[in-house]
Amino acid sequence: MPAENERLLEQAWRQAQDTPELVLGMDDFAIKKGHTYNTGIHDLRGETMLDLLAGRKLDALHAYAEQHPDFLSLNPKAVVMDLAQMYHTLAVVFAS
Repeated sequence: MPAENERLLEQAWRQAQDTPELVLGMDDFAIKKGHTYNTGIHDLRGETMLDLLAGRKLDALHAYAEQHPDFLSLNPKAVVMDLAQMYHTLAVVFAS
């Protein structure tokens, strides 16, 4: 099962990188409100989850971006997110 999971994850990233009009989604969620939050990164056109990372604070997102060069190599046409300032700050990376 882990090998299949890895294969599907690689396929999802390859599809996102090859999508000319990629729409990237970023949102946080908690299993129980007020406790530990996680952040999901999605290819909304491809309807796939690209990754799930622990935390939702800006330093956790910056650390993720530094550790995952594939994330920064994405060229989204649009980024869908809520009004959380950390997502807006991170989205500026794609605009530059």
